This record gives sequence, structure tokens and C-alpha cells, in this order.
Amino acid sequence: MLQRGPSLKFERIRPYVDLMGRVRARALLAACVGVAWPAQAVGQEDLESTAWTAGVETDVASAYLWRGLPYGGAVVQPSAWLGWADWSLTGFTNVPIEEPADGVADEWDLSLASSWELGPVNVDPQVDLYTYPRWPDTVEATLGIGLPIGPFTIATAHSVDLVAQAGAYYAEVSATWGVAPAEPLWLDVAVHAGAATARYHRAYAGAYESGATAIRGGPTLTWTISETFSARTHGELAVLPDDEVAAAAGGRTAWNVGVALGASR
Repeated sequence: MLQRGPSLKFERIRPYVDLMGRVRARALLAACVGVAWPAQAVGQEDLESTAWTAGVETDVASAYLWRGLPYGGAVVQPSAWLGWADWSLTGFTNVPIEEPADGVADEWDLSLASSWELGPVNVDPQVDLYTYPRWPDTVEATLGIGLPIGPFTIATAHSVDLVAQAGAYYAEVSATWGVAPAEPLWLDVAVHAGAATARYHRAYAGAYESGATAIRGGPTLTWTISETFSARTHGELAVLPDDEVAAAAGGRTAWNVGVALGASR
């Protein structure tokens, strides 16, 4: 299993998220069903109104997977976010509940994200600050582009490390199918394929060549309990096609399941 945070032995740093796997702000915004505060006119009546949103969520998962790579056993992951117009600011904490951490947080992250519609395409820029109590902090910039096609969304995301492993690059393509099986429920099924440069793999995956990182996918079922509260269950199975990455991770496959409760307004 890979180490969360940079390991001198393996020259690794951390597992967002997903970008898409842990894409913190985006995953949280999708999971917490927000009810916007009443919009207030800004200046003239014909100006576009804006609305603030806010929410919290606690996710309990059987393992910490990020971009398909395993970084530990069972975890509790509290998050909180604040949104305005097309922008969101999200805070995230990872708390392992197995030895050796035993309930002590080993990661605090802060994400600033936006989402713009350019014709039929969604453009999602994001900047993530990753901080750790025992290892160097880092910053990652990500640009996501998505194309909704009926119930499907085809997307790609490109991330570059700016500090601890400056220039390390990770890219991902994904396909997501979303449907409402019943009025209070929403089901997403997603498949992701990621690849990275040698610098990224050396830092984050324990490998020394560029190539495939992981192929992963799974369902997320969100239940809108009320205008304020929501719950979701999720699962993911990842396959690690690269021999070096699989050896460092302790196996060819990794998986997790989890349940999250959220409140938003």
C-alpha cells in the first residue's frame, strides 16, 4: 500500500479527491444537494443575480483511494464548502481510523474551483492546496473539460503539481452516466482512466516511468432526504495496469465502499 504524504523511502507524496476520484470540490458539490439562499439583485434589475450556498459532509470509507491508488485503510473524511455564483471553496480533512494513525488527521486540503459553460462544454478550473503534518505541502492546478450528451458526460482533466513536485503531470479521461431511478434518488456510474508522467509516478505512485496509472469506476447513489439533508453511498474498483505501480500498491486491484451524510443550504 502506498504512503499518504511524501515518503523518503519510495519518493512518493500523496494520493482528490479525486481529481475526479476525490475532485474534492466537484465531488462534494455533486453529493451535497444545495438549496441556494434567496438571490438578491445587484445594481440594476437586468443584472444577473447571485446566490450563496454552503454545506458540510462526512464520508466514512473502507479505504482511502485517490485516482485509483490505495493510500490507507478505513477513513473518516469530513468536508465543508462555501459557494458563490460559479465559485466554490472547499476544505477537506482525512482521518485514518486504523493503526498507526488511530483517529489523528494526517491531511488538510483547501480547494478553490469554478465551473463555466462555454456553449455545450463545461470548463472546470481548480486549484488544490494539500497540507500534511509530517511532509512537505504542495499545490496542484487542474483544468477539467466536460461534454454532456443526454444522460452521459464525457470529460477530461489535466493536473500539474506546482510546488513539491513541480511539473509532475496527471491526465484523466472519464465517462459518467447519470439517471434518477426514483424522485429522491440520483444514480451516477462513472469510469475513469488515468495516466501520468514519470515525475508524477516517482512522487505519488512508487514507479519510475510514465504511463497508465489506474483504470477505475463505480456507482454513487445520492438520496435527497430533504431540502437540507442528503446521503450517498459509493463504491469504486480500480485496476492498476502498470507492473511497478501495482507492486508499490501491493496488488493489481484496489477497492473501497463508503457512505456519506451531508447538510447544505
